[in-house]
Amino acid sequence: MSSTDDIWDAAAEERHWREELEMMRNGADAIEEKAGLKTTGFYIVCVGGLDAATHFTKPECFVSRVAFVTELRRLVTEPTAPSRPVPSVVEYQRAQRRWLEGIIREYDQAS
Repeated sequence: MSSTDDIWDAAAEERHWREELEMMRNGADAIEEKAGLKTTGFYIVCVGGLDAATHFTKPECFVSRVAFVTELRRLVTEPTAPSRPVPSVVEYQRAQRRWLEGIIREYDQAS
């Protein structure tokens, strides 16, 4: 979704992130199936993003751009627990935080 649009389209944003969530789930499944715990950093980012996106793809997070960014910021300070085995929880949280901070920067620029 283009987050640089001046108008917040809650339905389009939610649809976009639900599609992203499905792609992340498929990617994590494929990597996990092939590598197990001998995973790459990309797998850790996938799982971290997947877990965070599971929290911010609730309808109430899309009522406004401010509500969306607020939830992203909450997740930065209150990281999720891994939903799948990861080799390092510290690396998982670090990857999740970096991923969320990138999204926050993108959506803050659009405000």
